[in-house]
Amino acid sequence: MAILGREWDYIATDTTEGPGGNGERMVFVYNTEKVWFRKIAGEIVLPEGQQVVARKKVKGESGTSELVEKNLQFARSPFLVAFQAGWFRFSLCTAHLYYGAASGPALEQRIDEIRKMVAFFAERQDTASKQEKDRHGAVENYIVLGDFNVVSPEHKTMEALKSSGFVVPEQIDGDKVRKEGDHFYDQIAVRVKDPRFKVLGGGILHMYEDVFRDEDLDYYKASLPGTDPEGGAAAAKTPEAIYRKWRTWQMSDHHPLWIEIQTDFTESYLGDIVTGKSDPKPA
Repeated sequence: MAILGREWDYIATDTTEGPGGNGERMVFVYNTEKVWFRKIAGEIVLPEGQQVVARKKVKGESGTSELVEKNLQFARSPFLVAFQAGWFRFSLCTAHLYYGAASGPALEQRIDEIRKMVAFFAERQDTASKQEKDRHGAVENYIVLGDFNVVSPEHKTMEALKSSGFVVPEQIDGDKVRKEGDHFYDQIAVRVKDPRFKVLGGGILHMYEDVFRDEDLDYYKASLPGTDPEGGAAAAKTPEAIYRKWRTWQMSDHHPLWIEIQTDFTESYLGDIVTGKSDPKPA
């Protein structure tokens, strides 16, 4: 943070307990000259009846395996913070959702986590009480982002993310910004009621094209382990393979995804004043 400068700030959760939490925490880092924190933050806890359904095999009294259904909270609680940038008010929610396995009950649990998360925000937005609206009666705008462990644009995981009215902006949807071999785990989806909302652009940053590049191997060679400490059949054998694995421990191999949004609604506001649709005091 000291490197970024005094205008930068952050807000973080505590670490997540339990076998699925992996001791992780969620953090928002933001430029106070661009956005401001609206003093609302919280971790999402699902109400009774809306919890994640998990099915696991356990041994019954007879010794045979039985599929037992449990209602769970998120493996890692999604973290929501309310911000404002220019004229646009919104809540950002970051998440690292359950992975489990590539198939079977664990995959179904992953899909259900995604579906329950977006359904939670959709219901909150559609049934907002008077206390949850601003002074003009507008409801909150939601943007969810993070590692949803989406398999592909055609997979049920993406179908779950786009359920309940959430939309992945076309600028980053599908394989438009991803190279061959890139994963689709990380996503950004929006559910915005403000009619002035507009996505201006979007993209993905391939960090290893600028930092820890393939051609930088000689520079970092002295820092590399002699052998892959993870071992096993999948262990990296060559210096090049060890370097590519080592750099993921220095900087995440998840490529940052971004969108640019319109936050200056001055023309719309002045137009509404002229036509008598708006209070002459901005929100």
